[in-house]
Amino acid sequence: MAKTLRLGARLHYPITISKIIKNPGDLVKKQEGILQYTFKFERRIGDPELGNERTSIETGVADFDCPTEGKLVKWLVKVGDVIQRDQDLVSIDEQCAHDIQYFGLCGKCGKDMTEANWAAETLDTQRATVAMVHDDTALMVSRSQAVRAENSLQRRLLKDRKLSLVVDLDQTIIHACIEPTIGEWQADPTNPNHEAVRDVRKFQLDDGPRGLASGCWYYIKMRPGLAEFLEKVSEMFEMHIYTMGTRAYALNIAKIVDPTKKLFGNRIISRDENGSMTAKTLERLFPVSTSMVVVIDDRADVWPQNRPNLIKVAPYDFFKGIGDINSSFLPKREDIISAGPPPETRPGIGAGAAVAADPSTGVLQPQDGAAAAEKQNALLQLQAEEQERALEKQLTDRPLLQLQEKLDKEDEEAGKESVGGADNSEPTTNGDAQHPVTHQRHNLLRDDDQELHTTRAPPTSGCPTRSPPTPSRTWG
Repeated sequence: MAKTLRLGARLHYPITISKIIKNPGDLVKKQEGILQYTFKFERRIGDPELGNERTSIETGVADFDCPTEGKLVKWLVKVGDVIQRDQDLVSIDEQCAHDIQYFGLCGKCGKDMTEANWAAETLDTQRATVAMVHDDTALMVSRSQAVRAENSLQRRLLKDRKLSLVVDLDQTIIHACIEPTIGEWQADPTNPNHEAVRDVRKFQLDDGPRGLASGCWYYIKMRPGLAEFLEKVSEMFEMHIYTMGTRAYALNIAKIVDPTKKLFGNRIISRDENGSMTAKTLERLFPVSTSMVVVIDDRADVWPQNRPNLIKVAPYDFFKGIGDINSSFLPKREDIISAGPPPETRPGIGAGAAVAADPSTGVLQPQDGAAAAEKQNALLQLQAEEQERALEKQLTDRPLLQLQEKLDKEDEEAGKESVGGADNSEPTTNGDAQHPVTHQRHNLLRDDDQELHTTRAPPTSGCPTRSPPTPSRTWG
């Protein structure tokens, strides 16, 4: 495929084309001179101490080295042209476009894309900056490849009369905690919370938190009505999981909510592949267009670029007071929804590029690769330590047990007050001295959330255009 090369911004303009070295049809190699040009420059001559220093305008001669290799197709300049600024120079039919790369190697020709090239202003890694695979950020494609892939996806979805639905996990469709009290209540049929926790699932993570929380059990409660909800919306949407939990955590949750992989398949993205430690962005999954995408999440503040696509649900808080088990990897909660502008399509910036969130806008901006990686690793370490402290506090403080004991104490006090109201010196016994009255125990955990029964999706009829589907509360 022919590629048009430009002169670049590094030349000393204006320049004059003095000689064409390679002709149309010639094969050219990377860093081989293909054109000669002249330019003017100033040079100070003379001795300043003797007072005879002056400026001399001289002419320099330089070759333009080709930054790529292939067959020269057409020159876009000619000998004698005076060029004032960067412009198109020549058309080259490249031997390989390097538009698919994996771990810095071209997926087509196998060449090293990280190799320095003095004839080019950027490394060849910049030819493929878009991550198109959920679980592998090392596989990168070019913007043009991404456009072709996404257009193909949109045609398939339109044929099936579907949109894309991105689903958050924690406090959106499930609630998680690690307090061992839940396991004890499951094993005790006499506990007032037994019925509510009977269907709670659990798993352990091999690469979970360190320290006291290492090897802990994760207890997962699915939001009431979840199975019916997912089955219904799967008829209208192709669904993706997007969570700020680790990939191991996300895969274990997926086994619970979608054991047959019928609903989500392998369309799962976690914080390990997200590219940002503080925000989510649809550009990570749909780098070209978000016009056919809906998001369901309990948090609006983590979607600074995609508010128009968001259906915000009330946080699911089954394990009272526990909150989001992965909240340390998110900004401090800000649930004010102010619809921002639709995300810009910025050529050259894909999910694989080094980015960081602008603190004033939340918009991802390009950064120096090494500096961005160092900053992100430091932030990740702090977030992991914060999460470990929060999990350890669950294990040691047992907040759910404390709340239930407080509730039991209140029930007991209420029972004593009702007994003490009788004018008897003898213990009150429900008419039978052998069987004293026992107080009723109230349960802390309630399985009565109705959010998924009232949250509904926008209609999928018609053909989506440039604007994203307007989120609503009606699933049809």
